[in-house]
Amino acid sequence: MKKKTLAYIIGGEARLVAETFRQDEIYQQLCEKYKVHTYIHSWTQLGRWTKANEKYRFGTRPETSKFYPPDFEIVKNYREVIMEEYSIYNPRFIEVEDYDTSFNVDNFPCGQYISRAKAFRSIAGFNLKNAEEYDYVWLGRSDAAGKGQLPNFQKGKIHCPEISFDDNIFRAEDWYYAGPYDMFKNLVVWADDPITSIQSIINNPWIMELGDRVKNTHVWQAILTGDAGENIFLRDEIKWKLLTY
Repeated sequence: MKKKTLAYIIGGEARLVAETFRQDEIYQQLCEKYKVHTYIHSWTQLGRWTKANEKYRFGTRPETSKFYPPDFEIVKNYREVIMEEYSIYNPRFIEVEDYDTSFNVDNFPCGQYISRAKAFRSIAGFNLKNAEEYDYVWLGRSDAAGKGQLPNFQKGKIHCPEISFDDNIFRAEDWYYAGPYDMFKNLVVWADDPITSIQSIINNPWIMELGDRVKNTHVWQAILTGDAGENIFLRDEIKWKLLTY
């Protein structure tokens, strides 16, 4: 039987790439079940999450920082190093760029949305009309490793690691999103016109309603579905962890 196709997307900063590759059983399962092509975009900046600051990663971050914890170290990574690290995935396409601070809103960086979008956009190259369409998309990051059973993809649904109601707000965790290819086409405009896209999310009615309670995950939900997407997201049965330095 012919395998269905899956575009495996990695975006954001290149953190602990080799160690994640070794620990992530989910990627290996995907390669066994589907015909997988990998598309990658990365920034050269690198923020280091460590045992000392990871409490801010999963908890409330201090008001003074708005996004980054105190003494968070951001270093310059090198394009050649990143390309070599990611070669373990044998990517069909990879792009590495310096981060543009115009993608920040106050001190809140929007680079992760743009980077994943650029990786997704690279499937089409310069010709959207002739773009190769995969059966499924797995929209991920460099430092998330999972163990467990793969989700069964469904038409019109997006799988994610966890769904919950925090402060009475629907939350679909953003460590990865996966589902049918057409569920991710909103990402194209984020790659082609990031500044306008950032403004559109600021003016999104659901995001405006949340106000200061907005988190990364909520932005992703609005990007992919236009609002909270309560009837679209499904949780998986995978045990996930984010690796730290």
